[in-house]
Amino acid sequence: MHEQFRYRDSIGRKVRVVVELRETPVRSLFDSNGELRLWADSAGWNGYRLTDGDLYEVNVRHDAEEPLTKRQVDAEYVEEAIAEHIRDPHAGEAGEFVRGATPP
Repeated sequence: MHEQFRYRDSIGRKVRVVVELRETPVRSLFDSNGELRLWADSAGWNGYRLTDGDLYEVNVRHDAEEPLTKRQVDAEYVEEAIAEHIRDPHAGEAGEFVRGATPP
């Protein structure tokens, strides 16, 4: 699907912008380890993990065998969390805002 926007630029020229809207399945955003990291620092990371087809919100410490928190969620929850993460103006103030988490 394409949307077209028509307007005039700052000097009055007619401009047409075409935007291609694409949907990317949430599960395709996970890396080969089944992880979708949204934030990380030297102690660990948080984001989502795909395990045996189920999605989990996790908070992982590098020095721990199991995640500190692990909560099963659905794909819609992950979609909204990614959107909020991208819109967050304070992301990256502490630790590292994981830019690779931005959908293509």
